[in-house]
Amino acid sequence: MQRDHLSKRRGMSRVVQCMCVMQLLSFLGCQPASRSAPVIETVDLPRISAATFEIEVINSPQPVLVEVAVDYGCPACEAMKPHVTKVAKQVGSDIKIVRLDHRSNREFAHQFGASACPSYLIFNEGQLVDSISGQSSADMLLDRLHSHMPKNGSSNKVSEERGG
Repeated sequence: MQRDHLSKRRGMSRVVQCMCVMQLLSFLGCQPASRSAPVIETVDLPRISAATFEIEVINSPQPVLVEVAVDYGCPACEAMKPHVTKVAKQVGSDIKIVRLDHRSNREFAHQFGASACPSYLIFNEGQLVDSISGQSSADMLLDRLHSHMPKNGSSNKVSEERGG
C-alpha cells in the first residue's frame, strides 16, 4: 500500500516502473526468465502438390507417408508436428515422409479420402495401403507404417527401435 501511494505521488505508473526495471536489468546484463513454452524440435517436411504427387509418391522406390495438413490455423496439425518428427527420426531414410497442403490441394486430397486435417496416407509400391484421419500418436503411426513395410532388412530398423 505504502509503495503504491509513493509511486502515484511521484507520478510513476506501474508500466513505467516495469520499463525502468527492465532497462536496469538489461543494462546489468540480466535476462528476464522466459514464460513461453519449451521449444519443441520439429522436422520441416518436403512439400508436394498435385503436380508433383506422381513423381514424389507414386514412383517412389520406398514406402511414403503423406501428411495432409495445413500450414497455419490448425491446432491439430500443430499438435502432430512433434509426433511426425519422432516418426521421421525413427524411420530415417527407410520411409519417405512428405507434406501435402490441404488448402491448396483440397480436391486432390479428397480423392484419397483425406477430408480431415491432419490426415496421413501410406503408400507402398505406388498404391494407397492405409490412411489415418485426425490426431494420433507417433507409436500408432509407426505401427501402421511398420505393418506395410516389406519384410526385408529395411524394415528391421523400425522394428529394432520400437523394441520388436
